[in-house]
Amino acid sequence: MPPTTPTRSTDGMLGMSVSETRLLLNALICLDDQTGKVDFHQLGARSGITLASARTMYSKALRKLDRLNPGPGTDSATGQASPSAARSPGRPRQRQVETTSATSATDTAEPEGTEH
Repeated sequence: MPPTTPTRSTDGMLGMSVSETRLLLNALICLDDQTGKVDFHQLGARSGITLASARTMYSKALRKLDRLNPGPGTDSATGQASPSAARSPGRPRQRQVETTSATSATDTAEPEGTEH
């Protein structure tokens, strides 16, 4: 039986495609020494793509790398964060003021003890 060609999802390093791996390695070369951020102008020039494409492709490749290779604080089987404390319910809803004919009648009445 002839050897099978690997599928696209396992073709590259760490479950990423060759182009995504190449882009991330180029991004490491294009890091700014002062800030530690990626110089997307340089990344685009090295990769032969536009500035906007460099930003988009880098962020997608980085998210994919993070999703496929979870860190120590995540469940290794699913890639989801390990359950810790219960989440807070968030900000409570505001009460809605209901206007009825009974409240509007009492609001317009004169206070007791005042005579005209």
